[in-house]
Amino acid sequence: VGSPEGLFVRVGRLMPVFGLRLAEHDDYTRRYGGVPLYSESYGAAVEYIKNQYEAHVSGWVKDPLIDAARRDNGGAAYVETRLTEAAAVGAEGMVQVTTDDKQYRGGLTGKYLLKGPSVLFQAEVQVDNQHIGPCYVTALISYVMGSWFPREDMLVDVGWGHFDENLRIKGLDRDALDLNVHWFTSSHFEALLDARVELIGQASSNVNASGPTGAYV
Repeated sequence: VGSPEGLFVRVGRLMPVFGLRLAEHDDYTRRYGGVPLYSESYGAAVEYIKNQYEAHVSGWVKDPLIDAARRDNGGAAYVETRLTEAAAVGAEGMVQVTTDDKQYRGGLTGKYLLKGPSVLFQAEVQVDNQHIGPCYVTALISYVMGSWFPREDMLVDVGWGHFDENLRIKGLDRDALDLNVHWFTSSHFEALLDARVELIGQASSNVNASGPTGAYV
């Protein structure tokens, strides 16, 4: 009882354990990667956690009570192993089924901690294959983040995301550069600075395919 290792079973309203599970919900691998904000649904998860590795299998059904962000039945699996005290790699897969389409996701994750300056690097790349009748669309989603802890009550994140919603059509890609500064003033209150610059269609060789540059703070 109380051990962080072993077999765990959860049943209820939950978010599947999938990918990096970053706190910033607008990061591309969350927003477009199968685990967007408010997408919890009713299901179950079986997890086995040891110090050197962990494995998670989740299954869920469409929320019968509310119009949720995700309207599918599905399942997901995620495994991660610690290569060293500072490095870890993971693999993931997800199936989502609705009345209109089926989506099959697969991806890889990586983590590396620089203990000296206390900087954590995290990366995830994901391929999403969406089938709509006889047609299909293949998307590419990726995100890289560096997190620096200058002191115990502060966290600074710098991240870069890339999302191409259809690899067969040029000019649909978008890139985002993010800056997040967290100040944990107490155990119950946090101040957050959130900033982003987003570019659309910059990877296309057609200059007319690029969209406007957007930003917010």
